[in-house]
Formats: sequence, C-alpha cells, structure tokens
Amino acid sequence: MDDFYEKMAENEADGSAVACTVLTGPHAGEHCVFGKEGKKKEGDAFPLSMAPYLLEVSETSVVSAGDCRILAEIPGRRESMVICGCGHVAQNVLRLAKIIGFAVTVIDDRPEFADEARRIGADRVICDSFTHALKQIPGDTETFFVIMTRGHRYDMDCLKETIEKPHAYLGMMGSRGRCAAVKAELNRQGAKETLINELHAPIGLSIGAETPEEIAVSVIAEVIAVLHADKRKENIQPEEILSAACDGKRKVMAVITERNGSAPRKAGTRMAVYEDGSICGTIGGGCMEAEVIRKALFLMRSEKRTDYITLDMTLSGMPEEDAMACGGRIRVFLEIIA
Repeated sequence: MDDFYEKMAENEADGSAVACTVLTGPHAGEHCVFGKEGKKKEGDAFPLSMAPYLLEVSETSVVSAGDCRILAEIPGRRESMVICGCGHVAQNVLRLAKIIGFAVTVIDDRPEFADEARRIGADRVICDSFTHALKQIPGDTETFFVIMTRGHRYDMDCLKETIEKPHAYLGMMGSRGRCAAVKAELNRQGAKETLINELHAPIGLSIGAETPEEIAVSVIAEVIAVLHADKRKENIQPEEILSAACDGKRKVMAVITERNGSAPRKAGTRMAVYEDGSICGTIGGGCMEAEVIRKALFLMRSEKRTDYITLDMTLSGMPEEDAMACGGRIRVFLEIIA
C-alpha cells in the first residue's frame, strides 16, 4: 500500500504512468502503477494484459478491464510559485498560495523581508539579488512566476531572467503605465513579441481591488484561472493526503471515482478518515462528506476491507432539508489502509 502512495508522491507529471485501484471483484482494493511503456512499476495484482485498457485513459476515470472496474489516475505534479519581492501584497499572495496548495519560493534581497516570508510559511526563501536568485530556478510548465518588487529596475531584472524560462504563468504588478513601459523596454531589448504578449501585466483579475489583501485575491484568482484553463488531466494529490496514506495509522481512504452533475470535487479527490472520526482532506464537505465519514467508521467496525457507495446530492436523492445546493451524484470507493 505504501509503495502505491509513495509512487503517486513521486508526481510523474509527464504522464508517463497510470495509477490504478481495483474497485470491484475479488481484487478490490489492490493497486498498481503502470508505465506508459506497459510495464508495471508497483503491485502484483494486475496482469500486463490489462495495460492496453489502462494506458488509453487521458483523464482520471473508471474503466472496465475483464470482469472488474478500475479507477485509473494520471498522477500530476504539485505546482510551484516563485514570488519576487515580499512586500505587503506579496505576503498576502504567499498566504493564499499556500492555502490552495502551491509550493512557494520567495526571493527578496532584504533580510527582514526574507525573514517575514519564512515566518508566513514559504517553502523556500532566497535572500539574494533577484538576478542571482532566479538563475538558480530553471522553471518548468508547472511554475508560476509572480513579480512584485519594489521598483522598475528590479522588475526588469526579474523579467529578463524569467521571460524565456519555461513557465505556466508570468505576471508583474504595477500600474498600466508602468507595465506598458516595461513591455516597451522588453521589446527594445529584443524579447520575443509572443512572450511579451503572454506576460500578465498589470497582474491579477480586474475586480476593483485596492487593499493589499484584495490585490492578492485578484492575483490568486488569475492564477487559478490560468491553472485550470488548459484543462489538464493530471490528478494532483495534496501533500497532506499522501503523508496521511503513509503514516502507519489505521484509517479508511475515501476516493471519488465518478462524478455526475455539479458535485463539488472531481474524480480522484481523496479524504482519509481515522478511527476516532478525525479526517485529513475533504471530498466536498456538508451532508455528503458526513455520510462518507459515517460509512467509513462503519466499515472499520465490519469484517469487510472495502466498500463502494453512491451518493445522490440532488433534491430527488435527499430529503429537501438536507439536499446540497451543488447537486450532482458521486461514487466513492472506501478502503481500509494502515
């Protein structure tokens, strides 16, 4: 079991693996990770003959293979954010980025501001010049660069180091006039027009934000919009769930396998339920989550190791006073692990 979740934690974001969980049949609860080349990476329950069924998936989904149903997931990598500068707005962006699950690096050449980033909870803090610090960060298609320095000169230093790096997002804070001047200077220095056009400047969605907190919300809203705009199919598990899966404590791991309608969380979302009723993660909250917790606790008192349940959150499926506003139906697989 630990091998399966440890393999998911390796975050093979290039789509080179499919993580599989058997939902029904005699092998219910068994796991395996298939490589795109068709070879098993972990687990012994799956014959290689199942590979053609599983390697065709392009998003988290349930597939039928022989006489069983299998949840097939494409593990994804946790996104990272690099914040250049740690003033009042950047500090609030850092707080919000951590809440939504980013691994955050903060760069600032002022020791007192670097210390504040550490206190808030940045995963990595580099107290150095922006130019030298950014040379240490290669960038990739899961990296979000947020430039919020204290001056035009530092903005340019950051942009010159980042604009040609691979990235998911590059944004810069500033007035429209300041941003236009920066773009003109980039053009004068020979930066590619396509890269300049991709720069989000001024940064953030236009929501009339004024305070540092409001501006941070507008920035994170834009980041979320970009994050989901490409409709990526990878299944990114929060670190807390992967840690819980491997903590050695007896628990039930609940995972959404199918979603219909407007249910709040997607297939592949997990929640751990411990014997004392405490949980790690969430699969949507409300009455639906409470029912999953109840079923999980019942499972741990039974002789079974797995269960597979359907929850109807529409008005027709629940008493009117309990029906959730989001509606929809989900199927949830429950499995006792330690």
